[in-house]
Amino acid sequence: MIYVKVTQPNSSGGVIPCAKLSNIGGVALEAKIKRSGGNISPDAIFAYSGHELVIIGSTGQLGFYLCVGNSTIKYLMSNSFITDTNEHTISGTWDGASTVSIYIDGVLDNTLIDATIPTTWNVNNIYFGSDVVIGSGNWSGDVRDCRAWNAPRTAAQILSFLNYSFTGAEAGLASFYPCNEGSGTVIHDLGSGGYYLALNGNTWDNSNPYTPPSVSYSDSSNAIFPSLQGLAWPVEKTPIFSTAITVSKNLLDSRETYTQYPLYKIKLSFEFLTDDGTAAGDYQQLLGFVLARHGSFEDFLFNNVDDNYVSNQVLGVGDGVTTTFQMVRTYAGFVDAVRGLNGTPTVYLGGVQTTLFTVSDHGVITFNTAPILSTVITATFNFYYRVRFTADSNDFSQFVSKIWELKSLEMVTVKGS
Repeated sequence: MIYVKVTQPNSSGGVIPCAKLSNIGGVALEAKIKRSGGNISPDAIFAYSGHELVIIGSTGQLGFYLCVGNSTIKYLMSNSFITDTNEHTISGTWDGASTVSIYIDGVLDNTLIDATIPTTWNVNNIYFGSDVVIGSGNWSGDVRDCRAWNAPRTAAQILSFLNYSFTGAEAGLASFYPCNEGSGTVIHDLGSGGYYLALNGNTWDNSNPYTPPSVSYSDSSNAIFPSLQGLAWPVEKTPIFSTAITVSKNLLDSRETYTQYPLYKIKLSFEFLTDDGTAAGDYQQLLGFVLARHGSFEDFLFNNVDDNYVSNQVLGVGDGVTTTFQMVRTYAGFVDAVRGLNGTPTVYLGGVQTTLFTVSDHGVITFNTAPILSTVITATFNFYYRVRFTADSNDFSQFVSKIWELKSLEMVTVKGS
């Protein structure tokens, strides 16, 4: 694997001002790095249009900076620290409104929500290594696959395309530096910008073999099923209970139910999936999402656009002792569990809003203090169905050039933990 070896005190680039990234639809920067050292000051991993992915050399803490010219306007630091010398994929994304996020190896690490983020900034140069915006901390390490996006990157996109081989033609991709030349003094931009960079005093690293990040697979995730234009009607949803029935000699039924809540089998059909050869294609998105789940192994979140919101839902009644309650919704009087939330619920105790609670990934709300006796607990929220695929294989069919179909994709809800 070939990298640019960033060595103190040089920075690559810094000669050609790049295009200004979008100031209305969001932006994202991504890079793959192998850390080897550096001093205590924060320093740029990859800087583009004034925005930067940064690292603090002595600790390996990461940051995503939104900047105007040479001034930082908003920044978010990671909760985790890169302390090993393995390769890691770093993603920083801004949604174009109020949310800034950092992902490490496709996993959300930290989020900043700030409604005062400006929507305009000045163009600046492109850098790998030390940079004038945040100083010259001069970290040491290897860099490759640096990408600047004129659009935010969603959690599903980052995770699904973690090991995708980008071409530079992907929709929204402003510049892409694979850093795979291995010789010469130029780093080429395969994106639409074409802003080639000078290697400066840095060097090519052909000797450091690729070591993948350590990944512990989990059977549960918060990945969100992608919204794709080729989805056909109808969307089938089948509630399933589990009941044991025995019949006596005199033909009397004896019945026992094994489930408090039903499972739902959801069946989708995609009439067409566009394949433009980039990560933005519907076929690539769906196939990548299925592969990332390892078939039926890992659960995920599905947004049923016609059934995803509950207003003033009663969750329970306080007894002065119980602090945890399962998020639920009702169907004409039947109370059903909610295993995935879209955002933070608005919760009320006796009609008075409270924020003194936490909510788990699987919809369990825990209050800091047990609601007092007879207090009605209500909530308003958006929700997902927590599901897994029912099969380890799916039949994608290409019926014309660049167009695929998937006639049946089944998933079933899961309880999780």
